[in-house]
Amino acid sequence: MSELDKFNAIARAHPAWPAFEAEDQLSPWIDPRAAWCAFRNGWDAAKRRAAPNRRLVAEYTPDEHESAMNVLARLGKRNGIAYSGSAGHVALIVARLREGVTEFELRAIVARQADLWSSDPKMREYLKPETLFGPKTIAKYLDPARTEYRDQIAEMERAHLARKSRQLELVR
Repeated sequence: MSELDKFNAIARAHPAWPAFEAEDQLSPWIDPRAAWCAFRNGWDAAKRRAAPNRRLVAEYTPDEHESAMNVLARLGKRNGIAYSGSAGHVALIVARLREGVTEFELRAIVARQADLWSSDPKMREYLKPETLFGPKTIAKYLDPARTEYRDQIAEMERAHLARKSRQLELVR
């Protein structure tokens, strides 16, 4: 069975994958060995093999998950919704964390937008993770929050680092 046949066998099983008639049509990011891996081991293994340097969105570290849950808890306090930490909400926050935005900056976004929108019933419904932490919308909220809460963000980050260093000392 040729590499192309192996890939097309996977493509039939996964409708999101296109089928190709010639090997030169295969997109450069698709490794035919990854397709064969998907055929034998499942889709997630193939994605890891096709892009070994990129973690899947659902594969986040415990620290990333804890930060995301902290941000969701803060958002829940401000808008009255008890967020359970669904995969979609956590993935949005983890993606922003991986872009270099800190947990405390995300919490500052929540605080600023809640202060601005809580008095307006129409805007209050937009106080949700999809609006605040979306890849296209976060830039609108991040810079004003950084500016307005600069001192509080710095203080929270110092306290967080001190707490982490104490925890490390206790482990040693």
